[in-house]
Amino acid sequence: MINPLDERYLGSACEIRSFSNDLLALGIINNFGEDFIEIHPRDDRLRLFNTGTKLKLNIFNSKAGFCVLICEVLTSSRTFLKIVEPLRIIDRERRCGFRVAVDTDARISEDNVFSDNPQPEKIQIALVNDMSVCGLRIFSTRSFILNQIFWLELNLNGSFLISKAQVMRVSDNFIKKSDGIKMQEYGIKLIFSRPEDADKLCSYIFKRQREISNKIK
Repeated sequence: MINPLDERYLGSACEIRSFSNDLLALGIINNFGEDFIEIHPRDDRLRLFNTGTKLKLNIFNSKAGFCVLICEVLTSSRTFLKIVEPLRIIDRERRCGFRVAVDTDARISEDNVFSDNPQPEKIQIALVNDMSVCGLRIFSTRSFILNQIFWLELNLNGSFLISKAQVMRVSDNFIKKSDGIKMQEYGIKLIFSRPEDADKLCSYIFKRQREISNKIK
């Protein structure tokens, strides 16, 4: 992976943020190579990050332009942060919260119990069209109303994630399946009760984003 930064960004101020856009630290781009970036604290000490943590980096430079990267922590201390696998996010993805295209199914239920042999009337299957760390765009044969809450199960490459979900947008868009059944589009907000669930989704989105980027190159 080629670093999207060039020498113009050396010394640039940056914000270190989570995928959900929480500000975690302020830094200065001190050095970078083909696949890494080194950051020093801007004012005070940096916070500590676990190796493998997925981060968003907002880099400010009046000449080279504002740049947003997603990346992964390699080494962290109070005075030094080294990140690897930097990937530039385009304007549309910034506005959508790193929304990435997917083509997978989700299971929907009124409670958080998803058995292997559910009652047909209890579990509904929805198509997931794209996702971000905050939510999903789904298509479903079932009708939902704005602000309705239910439970949703996602299969993230064999790792299952169950989360409470809320309908934030009811669209007029429909798709028609091969059997002629119409499915309506909904915007869904995920409501995580455990931080590790958000981390699991972040890791999946990060991996998916890299796969898409590699296909484009």
